[in-house]
Amino acid sequence: MTTTAYQFRNAPAQLGPLQQVLDPITRHDLAKIPIRPGWRALDVGAGAGSITRHLADTVGPTGAVIAVDLDTGLLDPTNIIDVYRRDLRHGLDLPIAPGSLDLIHARCVLEHLDNRTDLLRQMTALLRPGGWLAVGEIVYSRPVIHRAPADDDGDLIHRVIHAILDILSDGGTDLDWGNRVHAHLLDAGMTHVHSLTRADTWTGGGPGCLLLADNAHQLHDRLLPATDLEDADLTRFGELMTDPGVALRGYQFTSTLARKPESPLGAEQRPKPPGRSRQPQGRNGDSNDPLRRETGQTDLRTAATPQATRKVTAISPIRSQGTSRVGRTPIDTANASCASRARQMTTLSAR
Repeated sequence: MTTTAYQFRNAPAQLGPLQQVLDPITRHDLAKIPIRPGWRALDVGAGAGSITRHLADTVGPTGAVIAVDLDTGLLDPTNIIDVYRRDLRHGLDLPIAPGSLDLIHARCVLEHLDNRTDLLRQMTALLRPGGWLAVGEIVYSRPVIHRAPADDDGDLIHRVIHAILDILSDGGTDLDWGNRVHAHLLDAGMTHVHSLTRADTWTGGGPGCLLLADNAHQLHDRLLPATDLEDADLTRFGELMTDPGVALRGYQFTSTLARKPESPLGAEQRPKPPGRSRQPQGRNGDSNDPLRRETGQTDLRTAATPQATRKVTAISPIRSQGTSRVGRTPIDTANASCASRARQMTTLSAR
């Protein structure tokens, strides 16, 4: 059975821990891109908007950020942020001129959609020459349990995580997509393509284990008939995910950065005129290649984006009137009580 749709609800119990786990990684990746004030950015599958707000802070009041999601209930439009409700299974369908965006970010969204390759093509088309793309996805990896209260508990954790991944795969999520993004971007002619895969240790009661608990809770009715798991197993799994004595390897996450060539031939690949002094270069032949710099700080030496390529035309977005704050969201409140929510989920799972 294939649903080719996002299989989790945009609920604080899901997105709160997900942001806590992945936001530090995403911010570290974005710091490698020389983002400038005034840039125009697109956040695809914005969820609860933590990266949308981070981008808004980065591009400043002269910039613009467009946030897109099927469920926009947790997204707050401002004078900088425009919010669009879109079903990405039908494409981006946004009032944005091709070649007009400076940066596009998409995290944990394309892997859930059957038209992921076409969406990636649409995103690269929206980038201006020299614009950047940042894509991050959870990819399949074998569960590794470092510590559990008992051997049976460790076996149960392994079985539940493996079952969650199998259910997602059966529902249309491509857990190998993150491994293939790099090749797709190379084939599309993107430059400075760089991927990094990470898997951190998660401890019971922390955001990663609370994310697993919520995943099992949301998939409860699909896990039971498709596996040999019982209600009592999922109840015990919820308890273990709040136990600080549990340690495991979390979901594996692969992020890829890429830059659109400055010209059809790729400005970085053009030979320099004879006799012209050469600047110190990175491995990709670009002295300003942020992926090869020691630090992740913004590089302000790049030329300003021409105004003609930075214009983003918006038609009837979900927009606030006269507000420019980037304030707290329901996620901020939810994060303060993740452990309590996990205990609630354990009770619900037992019903």
